[in-house]
Amino acid sequence: MDTRAKLSGIFRAARKTSGMNQKEFAQALGITQGTVSKLENASLGPDAVLWYQFCMSFDLHPDLTYKTGKLFFNEPKEFSGEELKMGRLNLDRFVTVKDILPLLNTIEKYDLMETYEEELSLRRIDRDFILIPDYKIPFELLRNTIDFVNSNLTKKELMNSSVKFFIEEMAETIYAQSSSHKEFMSYISEQETFFDIKQVGKRFEVTLIPSLKFSLEEREALKTYINYKTKAIGQALSKLFSMKGVKVTKVDEFNYAINV
Repeated sequence: MDTRAKLSGIFRAARKTSGMNQKEFAQALGITQGTVSKLENASLGPDAVLWYQFCMSFDLHPDLTYKTGKLFFNEPKEFSGEELKMGRLNLDRFVTVKDILPLLNTIEKYDLMETYEEELSLRRIDRDFILIPDYKIPFELLRNTIDFVNSNLTKKELMNSSVKFFIEEMAETIYAQSSSHKEFMSYISEQETFFDIKQVGKRFEVTLIPSLKFSLEEREALKTYINYKTKAIGQALSKLFSMKGVKVTKVDEFNYAINV
């Protein structure tokens, strides 16, 4: 994906989640509506002045947002999950986009993003949710994304890509600040929506949070999700902290143990 195409989504997502139309967005940035249209359809890229003005106006981290192609805010921002269209899906139970980033990365790696976005469009789901890590999305969308990946890729391809992404993500975000695997696991546990991760001696227990009740279909999706996510955590521990003998064992369908 070229730079213009990457940044066009950033402008669209920022405008939509702010509840603005193109005219209001143009006024906020001091540019014309025509320029906004060109920025959003990738026929025009922003110069440095406009980019930094845009990031300052919407409290975005300019470098991280530019590098990743995703909205990274300077301060945590709450979303209702209703800013973007989600078809007929509801938010009775939800995850955040960062919960499915390994899946989205896998889809992109194997050149399936266009097909995935076409499926979203057919279901009247706004594709720009992909660009907002903290955005709330319906749990059903996690399940649908898992189904999409499973129907298009082998389990080996899924695991390899997810683990690679997970390790890179952790290395970029916390490795420089974290001196121990305990801090690492503490960070991981804060990011999870459905899982409780605790350390017992040299053993880390990954458990589905029991207070949440899921349907049979949701449980099937979670079995796949907790399986590859737990293995990814084990791989990340091994790679980032040069740990030998990291082993992931299955206790039952919703409980895993990472032995260090």
